[in-house]
Amino acid sequence: MGFRKLSITGWKQFDEIDLDFHDRLTILTGANGSGKTTLLNLLARHFGWNFTELSTPVKDKSSGAIKWFQNLFKKISGHNDTVGNPNKMGEIHYDNGLISNLLLDPSDGPQYQIRIERQQSINGLNIVSHRDIFRYQRVDNIPTAKRSRKQAYQIVLNNNANYYTQAGHYHRQNVNFSIKETLLGWAIGGEGNSYVEPDAELMRNFEDFQSILGILFPKSIGFKNIIHEEDVMMNSVIIDNLTSRYQNGIRKNLRLLLTSLGNYITLQRQVKNTPFL
Repeated sequence: MGFRKLSITGWKQFDEIDLDFHDRLTILTGANGSGKTTLLNLLARHFGWNFTELSTPVKDKSSGAIKWFQNLFKKISGHNDTVGNPNKMGEIHYDNGLISNLLLDPSDGPQYQIRIERQQSINGLNIVSHRDIFRYQRVDNIPTAKRSRKQAYQIVLNNNANYYTQAGHYHRQNVNFSIKETLLGWAIGGEGNSYVEPDAELMRNFEDFQSILGILFPKSIGFKNIIHEEDVMMNSVIIDNLTSRYQNGIRKNLRLLLTSLGNYITLQRQVKNTPFL
């Protein structure tokens, strides 16, 4: 049993795609954020990997509330290929002739699942890429203790180090979670409020981090700042005017950047015993 074809219409990075699989070997190539991992994650569900997807946040102009869309691009572009089943975003064709629908499970939160109707049993193995696997983790509690740059660095380093040295006995927090937690603490503690004195050091840490993102991101994105609306997000000149197809790619690049930063900390610690923060 194997895959014969994968079709997707109006979902995430894809307007429309039909991918035919070779009997022995199929190679996917493309730039970062083009959707290679997205496709592989769909196939990996047959091998026990149940990845979650991230919804697109949109602020309601009248109420100011955040609404989450699983397929905003399809709504904006007016795709009607799946009339009769609005949650359908594609199909998987197996070499036994069976065709399974790919369905979006509706959700009112930042995460949702893809469901494969009549999913077939396929023998296979999913080998993840060199970078850390992204897992969404919401920051529910903001740290009240002051966290320096060195301490923030050490948290990510120890988290990763313990994972590799205590495999099977240590649950590692996602790299993105640790960095988001630090950024929220810096932003709130640095700005202060009626009951908390502003902290210039924390504010400088937060602003310096934003400045670095402005250097690392392409100028065409028009990066402005980091905001918190339901979760830590990137605010950009261009993102307000883009469909979710491109927003997904931009947000993914921010996640990859934070994840790569955490992985770099681990690698750098092995090469040189001096923090770069």
